Amino acid sequence: MDNKWKEKFEELNKSIAELNKKAEALKEDAKAARELGKEVIDDKIGTLKGDVEALKENIRIADNENRSKLSSALLKAQMTAEAKIQEMKDARDKKKLETYIEHRVDYVEDCFFSAMLLIEDAQLSMLEALAAAKEYEDRFAGTEE
Repeated sequence: MDNKWKEKFEELNKSIAELNKKAEALKEDAKAARELGKEVIDDKIGTLKGDVEALKENIRIADNENRSKLSSALLKAQMTAEAKIQEMKDARDKKKLETYIEHRVDYVEDCFFSAMLLIEDAQLSMLEALAAAKEYEDRFAGTEE
């Protein structure tokens, strides 16, 4: 048999052996999980349900805060835009036009500030989610079936 094919067959045999080892390990894990008993599993399910409810509440609170911030920013932007449109209509001479430009620049700064606040809030939410995921892994690693 050609050496090239022989090497391929040997690699495949090694892969099959590794798969068999992993299958045996999974089989042992499944057996151990079945032996835990319904009471322990029910307790863990209850704990997880409580954690899920707490997480839902945190998400609801964060969502309300974000909606409030976004609503305020949108209202401010709308009011500012309407005022700026009126200013532009009134800007018939150089002085009024310069004032209009300054206000538009201020509006752009306000928009960037609002965007930065939302980005900061998103980053904070991401860090909280990562911390919760780490806590979940620390507390419940290896308990899944």
